[in-house]
Amino acid sequence: MLRRHTGKKKVRDKAVLEFRMECKQFLLTVVKKLLTKAPILYSLARNLSAFDPREMTVENLENKKTQLKSIV
Repeated sequence: MLRRHTGKKKVRDKAVLEFRMECKQFLLTVVKKLLTKAPILYSLARNLSAFDPREMTVENLENKKTQLKSIV
């Protein structure tokens, strides 16, 4: 949806960048809060590692899918 509007130039590039940065900050805040509330032994906290960009590779794709299903 965001790409559709940026392609038609209804939304400025600066607004898109600000939106993405706010989303990133929100995700970081949520993950930090969850990790402080839940010890690493709990499956939710362990499976949140699926969002770690350093671990997102094609080789780990099946493992990440399993982790994301476990979160939901």
